[in-house]
Amino acid sequence: MEGKELKATLKLARDAIRAKEYKETLKHCKSILKHDKSNYNALVFVGVAAEGLEQPEQAIAAYRKATDIAPEQGLAWQGLCSFYEKADKEAYKADLAMVYEKLMHLCSE
Repeated sequence: MEGKELKATLKLARDAIRAKEYKETLKHCKSILKHDKSNYNALVFVGVAAEGLEQPEQAIAAYRKATDIAPEQGLAWQGLCSFYEKADKEAYKADLAMVYEKLMHLCSE
């Protein structure tokens, strides 16, 4: 997938998120990830879409993979933070604290 096609597909995925068409978002992101398994934005969008489809394990996995690929980028950390806050489960408390710490570190740089 070339630069222009990649940008166009990411835009389609972003538009699908805005329209809450999460299955459509996943379709576009899978197309991107087929060509580039480490595309940060596509992984973040997968996290958002999976969250919207109530697939928490897939959402966490996508956000985590994105944070592994680009730990200095804040978008995936923000996605994880939002997910953990909404889920409000005891099992996520330690992870949420770690995400807060990472976001604070990123903001202080």
